Amino acid sequence: MCVVATSHVQANGQAPTVVSGQASFATQGRTLSITNSPGTIINWQGFSIGASEVTRFIQQGATSSILNRVIGPDPTVILGALVSNGRVFLINPSGILVGQGAHIDVAGLVASTLNLSNQDFLAGRLNFTPSQLASKMENQGVITTPSGGSVYLVGSNVTNSGIVNSLQGDVILAAGQSVKIFDSSTPGVRVELTASDNTAVNLGEILAQSGQVGIYGAALRNSGVISADQVVRNAGGKIILRATQDVTLDPSSQLSANGEQGGTIMVQSNTGTLLASGTLDARGTAGTGGDVQLLGNRIGLIAASVDASGSTGGGAVLAGGDYQGKNLLVQNAQVTYVSSDSSIKANATTSGNGGKVIVWANDFTRFLGQVSARGGVLGGNGGFTEISGKNNLVFSGYVDLHASNGRAGTLLLDPNNLTIQAAAPDVAGNSTGLDLNAAISTPNIIFSDYGVLNSIITTGQVVAQLNSANVTLQANNDITVAAAIDASGNTVGKALTLQAGHDVILNAALTSSSVGGGSFILSAGNNVTIGAAITASGGSVMLSAGNNGTGPGVAGGTVNFAAGAVTAANFAVHFNPVNYTTTSAEIAAYRAKATLTGTYDARAWAFINNASATAQNKTYDGTANATLNTPFTFLAGPDGSTPGQIVSLVAGASNFNSKDVTTANTVSFTGYGLAGSDVGSYALFSQPANQAAQITPASVTITGMAANNKVYDGTLLATLSNVGSVATGIVGEALVLNGPLAG
Repeated sequence: MCVVATSHVQANGQAPTVVSGQASFATQGRTLSITNSPGTIINWQGFSIGASEVTRFIQQGATSSILNRVIGPDPTVILGALVSNGRVFLINPSGILVGQGAHIDVAGLVASTLNLSNQDFLAGRLNFTPSQLASKMENQGVITTPSGGSVYLVGSNVTNSGIVNSLQGDVILAAGQSVKIFDSSTPGVRVELTASDNTAVNLGEILAQSGQVGIYGAALRNSGVISADQVVRNAGGKIILRATQDVTLDPSSQLSANGEQGGTIMVQSNTGTLLASGTLDARGTAGTGGDVQLLGNRIGLIAASVDASGSTGGGAVLAGGDYQGKNLLVQNAQVTYVSSDSSIKANATTSGNGGKVIVWANDFTRFLGQVSARGGVLGGNGGFTEISGKNNLVFSGYVDLHASNGRAGTLLLDPNNLTIQAAAPDVAGNSTGLDLNAAISTPNIIFSDYGVLNSIITTGQVVAQLNSANVTLQANNDITVAAAIDASGNTVGKALTLQAGHDVILNAALTSSSVGGGSFILSAGNNVTIGAAITASGGSVMLSAGNNGTGPGVAGGTVNFAAGAVTAANFAVHFNPVNYTTTSAEIAAYRAKATLTGTYDARAWAFINNASATAQNKTYDGTANATLNTPFTFLAGPDGSTPGQIVSLVAGASNFNSKDVTTANTVSFTGYGLAGSDVGSYALFSQPANQAAQITPASVTITGMAANNKVYDGTLLATLSNVGSVATGIVGEALVLNGPLAG
């Protein structure tokens, strides 16, 4: 350990003591130069840099590090320049301020008001522990690292109102009582912290082009610019903003992870509210769009613009959850609100398919905004959008999924119950003038529970949506059409699908274009009841009841419609018969009711008995083939002997999901169908469900091997002759003898 001090050292720092490694100190004018060995630790009585001062750490290289610990009572104030060719650690529980006009240019910077032990520093562990004195970490200046550098600002509260620039680097702002930073190659899970009221705020600019930015705290606010745009080929950027409580993105907030391939943006409130305004861009300029996730217990998009479009395909935007809230890796919101001046885009701007947009809440969603996931203008299909509040949905926005040179995409609305009616409900918060401050100060404006309302979409919205998308309205329970839907003005017909777990009730007419050929599909777990006319003279109509698989009879689900109620170019009815011996008579009764300009198809469901046949375990044979102990049979369907019921089940394929040995293989079944002289009277309800079975190791017999005699060499090693003569094994499998043989 070497310490060389001069009378001028106190101009930049006070009373340095080297406690590990080696360092020498020299001053020239207002510049303090410290030359240190890797891993040096210096305790300072005080460490500040005046406006015209320079502190320079001269290290062996960019991977070398020095720890500067302030043990005196004064905060660190940097107003001048801090320069190093290596990484600089600065720990001061009394507070750290990088002031306006200050400039830090280092290979890497770790500045913290939490504690970092000497042992953790020397071991390369970024384990910041609580300090009773822990104060604020604030940057108002300019912090710069060379390509691939890192900047970690850690404290009880952290604020950036200056500029942090780390090309292809790694920037983290973390506010907490304790913070652990793990492998920077996994940004989504690399920071753990404990926090109660600790706040991280960005008011300035954080620039990590082709790099990664992470901001963490109990509460988080961004009013500035965070950019991880791609500047190096095949190096997409990532932005992670995560708070244990509330996250606010102000109207001036700009998050961008654009590139040839769109990058990743995740903003998450673990237990609180995420209010998002401003812009969030993850666009792909030469490839597909990126991924944007906006997650929290309560989600509010207010005057927000989210764009995950890409030149060759749209990306994915998840607001409040993933598809139907089923992805366990994505947090589901309880309530989600999207204002009328908010937009979400996942377009294919040149070619390729539109992307995926999900707006979800486990309880209720009010969607007033705009979504577009269009197909490419040079070719490609429209994307997929799901908008749903599981218990309650108010939909009064617009979704554009059209494709200029491809098929339109699909819009899915899927709450518990759904009513299609003429007028929209009068719901507070529907006004266009709502702003972020109003939402913060009066959150009930957008988050009140209007559970007394059924989930509603108006007939006008359905017709408008059918201009740009196939529309699927799906309800766990019932769907009721209370007002007429006239889509006859649509020049290019789309499909309107009504899928109910229980009943579909049509109390008003459905009409599609005779030119465009629009289609209507009504599908219910129980009954489909048609109380008004369905006219699709240029398209098709399918009525399907009993989809809950409960079997034959009225309790299983029937299709009910009056004579002349349906007019279609193609008309199909799938139903549960009252009795399988009378199927032909029921089909004849349905046929008599239809007014047809084209073809007609009425069939009864036939259900496979999935419990009667199980997949057998097997010994490894190098294939994925599976066998059943007994064949599948009909659970409910034709008896195979009664006249008019001559139908049999045609076996398909049974396959393990892998040929390898495992105790939890999945066996799937495909290609099952119907045959027989009366097959035209029946429709197979579904393929058999997946099963589980085991694949155990195969036995291999090796013969023709013998141990050789040898001359004493002081070891127990033996050699074999005729190694590897396989008598029985798996044909075509390569076998390697590894380890001792028994016997």
